[in-house]
Amino acid sequence: MVEQWCLGRLRPFLTAVPTTPRRFEIYHASLREVLTAATPAPTEEEQAWSGVLGLAVIAANNRIADYCLTSTDGYALRHLPGHLLLADRVGELDALLGRRWRTTTSRPACPGNCTTC
Repeated sequence: MVEQWCLGRLRPFLTAVPTTPRRFEIYHASLREVLTAATPAPTEEEQAWSGVLGLAVIAANNRIADYCLTSTDGYALRHLPGHLLLADRVGELDALLGRRWRTTTSRPACPGNCTTC
């Protein structure tokens, strides 16, 4: 059902990625706003699709976040926080940032006495 909508009504807002199965990326910011409820959908049909696609976005970000948590490649390290947020996994992001903060704040003071270290 989602794929049909992606091939039809949503197609102007999406970029097709040449993979099997076919995947789509959001091209136009207005679609992202609808999916994240940043702006309300004007019709009942669009509200229903927003709910369906919004859940699909959360599920996709959960899968990507799971991958990023087990990978050390550049993409994973750069995009893990965003995918955790979009998957509504704020507690995990907080734990990761808290762990990093605790390890960085226990470092000795900079020998150059700078205020940024």
